[in-house]
Amino acid sequence: MPNRISIIVVTYNSNNDIVGCLESLILHIPSAEIVVFDNNSNDGTVDTIKNRFPNVHLIINEKNIGFGAGNNYAVKKASGEYLIFINPDAKIVDNSISKLIVPLIQAARIITTPMILLSNTVDTINTCGNLNHFTGYSFMNGCLFNAKLVGDLSKPSGISGCCFAIRKVDFFKLGGFDPNFFLYNEDSDLSWKALLNDFSIKLIPSAIVIHNYNPRMTHNKYFNVELGRYIIIKKYFNLFDLILLLPSFLLTELISISLTGLLGINYLFYKFKALLALPNLKVIKQNGNYNNLFNNLIVDLPDTLLMIYPNNKKIFSIINKIYKINYNYFLKIKGESVN
Repeated sequence: MPNRISIIVVTYNSNNDIVGCLESLILHIPSAEIVVFDNNSNDGTVDTIKNRFPNVHLIINEKNIGFGAGNNYAVKKASGEYLIFINPDAKIVDNSISKLIVPLIQAARIITTPMILLSNTVDTINTCGNLNHFTGYSFMNGCLFNAKLVGDLSKPSGISGCCFAIRKVDFFKLGGFDPNFFLYNEDSDLSWKALLNDFSIKLIPSAIVIHNYNPRMTHNKYFNVELGRYIIIKKYFNLFDLILLLPSFLLTELISISLTGLLGINYLFYKFKALLALPNLKVIKQNGNYNNLFNNLIVDLPDTLLMIYPNNKKIFSIINKIYKINYNYFLKIKGESVN
């Protein structure tokens, strides 16, 4: 089975992490093909890979084309039937690759995602797949929970771009990553497309990845997160949908703006910059099983937010109540329009 697997890694100034990532891959699945696409790093990443990992298929790009586009290019050069995508700041544990691949062999239309743990703590979850909210935001599933509680977590509605597995033919069938997402939310978009095309997303908790996760919200990250959310809304909702869900979208904008107060008022500039960038992007509306998509998106804000904002329990309760009323009405009207 290993020689049917291609592992895709996209690097950009990843010299501090790439050695640990590649060493873990070669140790645990030595016969798999490893394809690294470098997005014009200037910190020695390319030289490190050339010198220490000569058998890795290294693609050196002359400019940074983004995470999604880099992955798409690397997949075209990959020979494997099954694909594993993994971040350069992540490491595989034991036989986790095989555990992600086996379900792909056993069933059709499936994407697998591992339990991803934080590298700086013991047995603390980074994410177990993602939870995609109907307003376009994506949340880490079980973030900061103890790994022993993985059985209590919600079923993921999305994969984490940090690591997931998919058949190559299915990746192409879904159109790969949308290059409009330069960084962040490309995994959310792929998950929305997967649900729209009747794929299931399966968490494999026995497959473990260690992630050197950096939670810092930079201006650039905030811009790309907000732009990605707006692209998703434009891509998957028509005008009638937006009118029906207007209360929820307005509420979400108020929440987003209020949170910028915690980050710094200058983050508002990057939020509006994202809005202004949206009309310049060619966003293609998607077709498929919208009933399956809409019924798999989450409605409530996840419990992990309460761990971060423990004093806002009542506020979250009110927000979730508004979301539920509005979204249930939306599903009812959409169901009647289909029938």
